[in-house]
Amino acid sequence: MNSASHTTDAFDQWQSQLTEACGRFIARPPERHHFVGSIANKDCDGLSMAEIQTNATVSCKKIRADRDNDQYYFLIHQRSGYSTVAMDDCSFQVLPGDLLLLDPAVSCSIMPVGVIDHVSHCLDRHRVDRALAHQRQRFGKLSRAGTSGLLLSGMVAELDRHSHLGLADSQSDALQQAIVALLKPALQLEAPGTRIEHTVQDIYRWAEKVIIQSLADPALSPEQVATQLNISVRHLYRAFEEHGDTICRLIQKSRLNRCAAELANPANMKKPITDIAYGWGFNDSAHFSRIFKKQFSLSPREYRQQSHLLHQR
Repeated sequence: MNSASHTTDAFDQWQSQLTEACGRFIARPPERHHFVGSIANKDCDGLSMAEIQTNATVSCKKIRADRDNDQYYFLIHQRSGYSTVAMDDCSFQVLPGDLLLLDPAVSCSIMPVGVIDHVSHCLDRHRVDRALAHQRQRFGKLSRAGTSGLLLSGMVAELDRHSHLGLADSQSDALQQAIVALLKPALQLEAPGTRIEHTVQDIYRWAEKVIIQSLADPALSPEQVATQLNISVRHLYRAFEEHGDTICRLIQKSRLNRCAAELANPANMKKPITDIAYGWGFNDSAHFSRIFKKQFSLSPREYRQQSHLLHQR
């Protein structure tokens, strides 16, 4: 079985697990990167949750909320990674540690920046609807500030850490009641059409993360990074200008540093220099040698020899 076929099979299996765990969500694998995806379903005696790691875009389209697989809201705890989440006509940036109330009965998409790791908790739809009966919007980010936000954040974090212990039926019901009761004061409402703007610091930090994860891709470009961040190339350039840098310079510098680290590793003494360069996204050995010497004042071969001598001392 070739690698493409194996990747397709892995994605199809993950999509089936996603549907089983969360209902009618449809995933789309990343176009330029190897698919990453895992799901672990847990049931703490009635309180269901799914631990999800992926770099795939996940979405669902708006339908009526009386279907069997739409009997829940999902309380999402983002443990690591960055993503943009669109629900109805609103858009949210989701950072590590953030909490999000997601309604699968409305159109929504989760678009990761690289790989995300989150826990999705199933909340009874009727119970949430009663608690948010007078809210015009029953989805969105949940504040971690204030007493309600702090209690909700701490409760969800503890539940994630101790989910393997299980809960008695009465504890499970009481915990879900407590979580739902804290949703209303913690829910941050946004006007329809709202798109939360990324700050310059956010864009620069997210771009760095995408670049580091994609250095081996020869096609890595500002346009590709901007697409993954769901921003314009102009905004991307502006974020780097604010930091006195350029995205192309950061990509080149990061690749050269990775190559230098491999050249300095004694275990790679017999590895061809061109293989190291190509492995980190360079596709012209002469160009690589020229810019490497400009960066380190030594040719790649000289750098390797000097590093080897230092290791022998």
